[in-house]
Amino acid sequence: MPPQMPLFPLNDHTVFGSPVATPSSIAIQTDGKILVTGSTDGNGGSSDFATVRYNADGSPDITFGTGGAVVTDFRTPSSTSSIDTANAMVLLPGGRILVAGGTDAGGGTSLVLEQFGLTASATPVSVFVSDVAPVVTLSSIPANSPEGVAISASASIVDFAAPADLSNTWAVTKDGLPFALGTGTAISFVPSDNGSYTLTFTSFDSSGFAGTASSTINVTNVAPTASVTADTIGAIGVRGQNRKIHIPVATDPSSVDTAAGFSYIVNWGDGTTSQIAQTTAASDPSHIYKYDGNYSITVTATDKDNAPSAAATLNMAITPVALEGNILAIGGLTRDDLILITQTGSSTGKIIHVSVDFLLNYNLNESLFKEIDVYQSDDEGTFVARNVTDGVYLVDAYGTIIETIHAAR
Repeated sequence: MPPQMPLFPLNDHTVFGSPVATPSSIAIQTDGKILVTGSTDGNGGSSDFATVRYNADGSPDITFGTGGAVVTDFRTPSSTSSIDTANAMVLLPGGRILVAGGTDAGGGTSLVLEQFGLTASATPVSVFVSDVAPVVTLSSIPANSPEGVAISASASIVDFAAPADLSNTWAVTKDGLPFALGTGTAISFVPSDNGSYTLTFTSFDSSGFAGTASSTINVTNVAPTASVTADTIGAIGVRGQNRKIHIPVATDPSSVDTAAGFSYIVNWGDGTTSQIAQTTAASDPSHIYKYDGNYSITVTATDKDNAPSAAATLNMAITPVALEGNILAIGGLTRDDLILITQTGSSTGKIIHVSVDFLLNYNLNESLFKEIDVYQSDDEGTFVARNVTDGVYLVDAYGTIIETIHAAR
């Protein structure tokens, strides 16, 4: 049969332990008697466990404890006071009463279990549960991650202490050396280079007990990204002409790799290559093509970890004649060349005709250029350029005009 709700006069009340009491739990015995547990205010800001029992009519049950109440102070011999807080109560089989709460007796916060019989005629049995370190677990941590990409991690904590009583710290090391610090239950950082990164989370409770968890992340290297562009003339030229390209500084997600610089390999597309030693600056290498054609130039960058980039490409068009800004560039041969430059049309619409050894004809509007340069090479690969005017010229293998056959009028 369930216990019956006791009836006692309305507005009646009872104060136990001291002038102020804080009840936390109530239970009704099968005989209708009422059990109330809570905390009382003691001296000096301390508090004690307090359990009282009332008869069904609301009057104190003087057969329980001392005058109807059991008050327990958990202070130790070495302490002058303690804050003891009863938080819960349950009736056990066999007529036993179990009260649970906490105390700061002895320093820190401890769980206390108090058990006694329904009459409470005997001294209550109190069990101190020693403080234990927080139990921490790390989550959202990858086993592997690329350099330069943010890594975020979080920690969960199991502890009897309130979250406000915990002090949480993070320490990150790279290859055993300090790298980053953090507080709270979450951290985010960007690995500056490849290596082994260890995250250690520590949670301290108010008693100084600490729970720790660690995890190691393998941060992998990322290859740089190379690029290449033409110079101000564009990706055009003539044989025998020294043509430049522009190689900007490669990009890399690793700030350490960027600070160390990159080396470059240029494949000019004609079977020759150039190497640029490790540098932190942009480069403007040049090359001379001996033959007409379309050449695919590739540039690769390599970081300090010997990781090569994908090839950046630039197509270079080498033709016998090229209009480069306001200069008409003419590619000669490795022998004496007969270059014919003539014009037709009116003074307002002149057309220039260029012929090299009668094998090449190139026509353009005279107003488009102000200078004509002839580029030629010898077998040793030396190249020179000379300015010429309208007329017929015999140019040797070094670009020197050796005979003026017909000068312009």
